[in-house]
Amino acid sequence: FQPIAMHLRALQGEHVTFEQRFNERVFATQVAPLRDDAGAIEGTLGVALDITDSKHTEEALRLSEAHYRALVEEAPVGIFRSSSAGRFLTVNRALVEMLGYGSEAELLGLDLATDVYVDPKLRPQLVSHFAKLERVPGVNVDWRRRDERRITVRLSGQPVRDSAGVVEAWEMIAEDVTERLRLEAQLRAAQKMEALGLVAGGVAHDFNNILTVILANAELIGSALPVAMAQIRSDL
Repeated sequence: FQPIAMHLRALQGEHVTFEQRFNERVFATQVAPLRDDAGAIEGTLGVALDITDSKHTEEALRLSEAHYRALVEEAPVGIFRSSSAGRFLTVNRALVEMLGYGSEAELLGLDLATDVYVDPKLRPQLVSHFAKLERVPGVNVDWRRRDERRITVRLSGQPVRDSAGVVEAWEMIAEDVTERLRLEAQLRAAQKMEALGLVAGGVAHDFNNILTVILANAELIGSALPVAMAQIRSDL
């Protein structure tokens, strides 16, 4: 019924554009009034362009983008794109939660160097260094949450370059490794104490053997002293 309705509108003087499906194909159709020499409408003129393939491509792209957005949004680590100037361009939910903010919009208003990095001088230094590389292999930095609590974040990703090769943005993954580093430090401390205990136990065992020999010889010497040398025996 749609084509008939569109043609009726064209007969009233409208130029109409619509999509229609026919035999599993999709057509972009334009219908215009057809006028005689006097300007009176005597019919309609329609042009239909088969856009089935482009529609399929658009749908595939839409699904791909939807899957990508879902993957980014549901990721357990922070994912973001930032400008060379140091502003968040896009962020996922995990990054918002990691930094303790209430919404994506709040993060987009931050300056990374002054509002996120504990040391404001560190970000420009990292940008200068990694702009020469194709990837950021992984670097630990200290960030500051909204509540001022410090966290250690491991950053990895890549620079995004324009046609001239100039870095115009950064695509990064941010993982909060604060707790992991704390547990690793505790493990190293426990391993050191265990090693120290083994060394101390070994030293104590060896020293005990030496003391046993000393005590045994002292008893032999004491028993060999005359009774008149009771004070010396006591001191010994």
